[in-house]
Amino acid sequence: MKRNTNNTTQIDPLIASFVHLSESDCMDVIDELMVNGLDKDALTHTLQSKRRFPDNMGFDKREADIYFNQESYDKALSIYNTINEAKQSPKRLLSYAVKLMNCKKLDDAEAILIELKKSDLVDISSRAYAILADISFLRNDFKGMYRWSREAIKRNPFIDSFAEKFYVAVELTNNHYKSIPFYETLLDDNPYSSLMWLHLSKCHAALGYTIQAKDCLEMVSAIDTTI
Repeated sequence: MKRNTNNTTQIDPLIASFVHLSESDCMDVIDELMVNGLDKDALTHTLQSKRRFPDNMGFDKREADIYFNQESYDKALSIYNTINEAKQSPKRLLSYAVKLMNCKKLDDAEAILIELKKSDLVDISSRAYAILADISFLRNDFKGMYRWSREAIKRNPFIDSFAEKFYVAVELTNNHYKSIPFYETLLDDNPYSSLMWLHLSKCHAALGYTIQAKDCLEMVSAIDTTI
């Protein structure tokens, strides 16, 4: 297998002594191999590490990730499904849900996200809602996208990607009028969001409220001097 010659001197010495490495060092080498696109070597050493450290689910996760990178989705998902969800962190479950969504297993992804949106952690619940919005988009359910993205940005109005996602849903559902008071509430919590002011301006403009649209654009300029 042809290697990236720029990285060979860094990776090969580690591979040569792989069987003598500690558990954490094995993971580091596997991660480095994956980053450099050497999935075949990464898989070989992952399987070897699983034999050496059978209680470490991290190697199961890496094996599944390698299969996923190779587009062997059935193999990847069968391993993901064996990982005890109780031992997985919410962030890992979010990642798993995204992988399921990318494999078009939307119902399975949705089931995980429905539970994660109940999380007390704002970062987890808001991202769960945002991914649910993506699933609705893939289903051409734009009303669902509007509802979920609205919940995501309500929980965390400081994430620009949430703001972008919500405005796409506003456009797809033609919900400009309904969204104006919602944007105004969001701006009470995050008044220095030039992106939010911009989207509010667009809502006003879509409804023909030119004066209000102009006022919002002035706020955008005042906040973001690069515009």
